[in-house]
Amino acid sequence: MIRLANDTDNGTLRVKLEKVQDQLARRSQIVRLAAAFILYELSVDYTSELANYSITGESITAYKKCIDDIEIQNAEKDLILEENKKNKKKFEDLIRTTDSFLKDKLDWSIESYREANPKIVEAYFTARKLKKVINQHIAIRGFVVNKQTGEPIANGIVSVLDTDLETKITEKGYFSFKNFPEGKFTLKVENIRFETQTIDVYRYINEYLSIKVEMQPLPVPHPA
Repeated sequence: MIRLANDTDNGTLRVKLEKVQDQLARRSQIVRLAAAFILYELSVDYTSELANYSITGESITAYKKCIDDIEIQNAEKDLILEENKKNKKKFEDLIRTTDSFLKDKLDWSIESYREANPKIVEAYFTARKLKKVINQHIAIRGFVVNKQTGEPIANGIVSVLDTDLETKITEKGYFSFKNFPEGKFTLKVENIRFETQTIDVYRYINEYLSIKVEMQPLPVPHPA
């Protein structure tokens, strides 16, 4: 094509071919493929003239088929990449779902065997890389407020009747229990300025409970 442009002093064709050459030198395969299509269209336009340079209509058609094959391969490659992205997302979702299931179900169940089979429990959580996390896992968290004002109640004690479980109420009104046992229990909430409250809770071994406790203020004694 360049020889044809030079031999015929075809300035328009020469400019077009220079642009095609520039595009073919690019790294982008999309740009290079677009340039190849432009070159094919020019070849079709100058088929009769190119015959003098041993470029036949059959060779131009073969060239077009080569370009089409590359375009099809690129399209198939794009489909594969898109499918890989979808499969990667499905796999990541599966991992998250599995990890969530283990945290909500199996991790807590295994933890309940720590006293009887500490080695097995430690081996499990080492494999899960959760050895430190599970020991800090909160089973029950509570928030204690003044029933009349809704303000947090600072300090006090929350105990579990018929057990040795006991925890303190923080200055901001929170309390929590770690590794709380499965079953039905009664919480006893005490503060010297409020009426003692008892609350029944039922907890499964893999369940997290959040409790709000409202306490009635004790009457303020009047001076004699």
